[in-house]
Amino acid sequence: RIYDLEGCQRVIVGGDGAGWIREGADLLGAEYQYCRFHLERDLTRLWGQDPQTKKAVKA
Repeated sequence: RIYDLEGCQRVIVGGDGAGWIREGADLLGAEYQYCRFHLERDLTRLWGQDPQTKKAVKA
């Protein structure tokens, strides 16, 4: 598909930290952000599944 991004003030590309995704963001003139899915997965690996800990970390 082709998307017209001309009207967008800000374009954000989310990903898992892979170089090709960051390069794609650069090609688009976009910002790169580590996506929420991967961020939550990594935080869960660090601090476990405790609901109170997850809530505090998200805050």
